[in-house]
Parts: sequence; structure tokens; C-alpha cells
Amino acid sequence: MRTATRHEGRLIRGSAEARSLLWRIASLILLFNGLLAAWVLLKPGSDAVVAIVVNVAEFVGPLLVLPLCFGGLRRLWRRGTSRTDNGTAVTIGQRWAPVLLGIGILSFAFGQMVFTYYEWVLQEAPPLPSLADVGFLSQYPFLLLGILLLPARPIPAASRARIALDGLIIMTALVTLSWYFVLGPLVQQEGETTLAKAVAIAQPLADVVLVACLLILASRPSEHTLRPALRLLALGLTLVVVADSNFTYRTLHDTYATGTLLDVAWPLGYMLVALGAFVARLAPTGETATSLDEPGNTPRAASPLVEQRVWRSLLPYVLVPLVGILVVYVWRTSTGSDSLAAGVYVGGALLIGLVLL
Repeated sequence: MRTATRHEGRLIRGSAEARSLLWRIASLILLFNGLLAAWVLLKPGSDAVVAIVVNVAEFVGPLLVLPLCFGGLRRLWRRGTSRTDNGTAVTIGQRWAPVLLGIGILSFAFGQMVFTYYEWVLQEAPPLPSLADVGFLSQYPFLLLGILLLPARPIPAASRARIALDGLIIMTALVTLSWYFVLGPLVQQEGETTLAKAVAIAQPLADVVLVACLLILASRPSEHTLRPALRLLALGLTLVVVADSNFTYRTLHDTYATGTLLDVAWPLGYMLVALGAFVARLAPTGETATSLDEPGNTPRAASPLVEQRVWRSLLPYVLVPLVGILVVYVWRTSTGSDSLAAGVYVGGALLIGLVLL
């Protein structure tokens, strides 16, 4: 009894220290990005100076919080579960997921440093492809693997099939919309090599991978102790997708210029991903999580299908009406030999089949 009491005391003290550390890190993230947003809005210097500060901040910010992802690296060689610094149980997935997310953030920082070197030192736009594209594109597999390795409760086969179909519906709708507005125009551009077009197309397609990560985060039945981490990861990835989409669209129309408010979404998004990875590593799971619940509380054994909220069930179908409107618009305005229209028709047909399934 005495041993159990001492163990609970250590857990409570460790949790209090972890919460204090999290608040300090969150304050640092808010301060850094708040100052960056103020710099962009007030523009105290010339456009060139503002662009330099924004470019540098886009890789300095993520690098500041990158150690949060690699704190448990030295314990990766151990098997089974271990203990974090605050005494909570940690699974293999909880140790690997932050590391993979950190590698993804590091890849983005490398690409941004190369991009800044071209713009600041060489005074020219990076070629397509370049080393910057290697960093930018290599981040997505690591981010996806990190999300997939986050621990979650087992779910029935019917739930897994439903999640897979929901993911295919969202990805099909996004690819169809992206084909008409971004991917198709990129393919039809003249004067670019096949490799350059492939790299340009890979960026918006990779954002579809991030949207798939968001879907996984929204639909998976995770332990309640991991929910804060999942929310931070979802918010961070959403900001990254918004910033990437803005960059791709404006670059396609030759209107992008570094130093807008949406550029702040990159450092803020990746810093939130690092914070979410840190929270996921510290979160207690299994029996430890149960012991930390309030007295008298018992773990819920309800089925994930029962627990699933209505908005989560309807989430995959939000984009379906937009694709339907686009199909009607293309049918009324396009010519018979338009490749953009053909892609929209194919995407709409696939979407109908997935919805019926």
C-alpha cells in the first residue's frame, strides 16, 4: 500500500512538472509566432527585409522545438514499454512516432534553409527541382508514418473498413478539385521539363497525404489521454496544408511573394506538430492512464462505432457537394476535348462509387 502511494505521488509530481514544461513551451511558440505575425503586418523594414526575416523564421522556429521530438531517442533500443521522465508508461509507438515526426520537421527545415539560401544569397528563385524540393517532399512519408504509429485502441474490422472508405472519399474529392484548379494547369504548362512538372505536381499531392493524416487523427478511437496530442497534431497539420495550398496556388498564377500573413502558418504549424509529438510521448497509456483517473471512474468499454460522433460520420462527405457543383460547372462550360473536364468526370464517377460503398 505504501509503495503504491509513493508511486502515485511520483506520477502526480511528474505530471505537474510536465504540465509546467508544456505551458512554457506553448508560451514560447505563441510568443515567437506572435512576433513574426506582428513583423509581417507592421512591415518595419523594406519588403526584402521582411522576406528575409520570414524565410529565416520559417526554419528557425521549427528547429527551436525540434528537441521535443527526440527526447526519448536513447530509449528506442529497449523493447516493450518503458517509463518517461515523469514516470508514465510509454509504448513502442509512442517512442517512434515523435522521432519520425521530428525527422519530417527536420526535412522541412532543411528544404527551407536551401530555399532561403537561393533567395537571400544567390538572389534568385530555386530551380525546379532543387535540393529544397528534396527536403520539402521527403517530410511527408515521415509525417504519415509518425501519425500511423501513434497508439490507439483496437477497433473492429467494420470500423477499419469504414475509416478506409472515408479516407478514400476525402482523398478522391481533394484530388479531383486539385486536378481542376492546380494539377491540371501544372501539367498543361509549356516550357517545363517532365521532371520539373513531376516535382511541381508532387507538392499538392503530398498535401493530400497530410489530409489523410488529419482524417486518421479525427476518426481513430484513441485513449482519452492522447486527445490533447492529437488535437495539437491536427491543428499543426491543418496550418501546414493551408500554407502549402496558398503557396502552390499563388505560384501557379505568379502572384506569390514571401512575407504574407499565411507564411506564418508554416513555423506555427510545424512547432505545434513538435509540441503534439512531445505531449504524445508523455501521455500515460494503458493501466497507468487508468490509475490516474479520478476515484470511482471505470474505463469505458463502449464500441468505437457507438462513441463516434455525428460530425465525424459526416466529415468525409463535406467535399462531395463541391465536387458535384464542379462537375455541373465543367459540363456546362468545357469543350469536348478538355483534359481538365475528363479528370473531373473520372473523379466524380469514382466518388459516386465510393459513396455508394
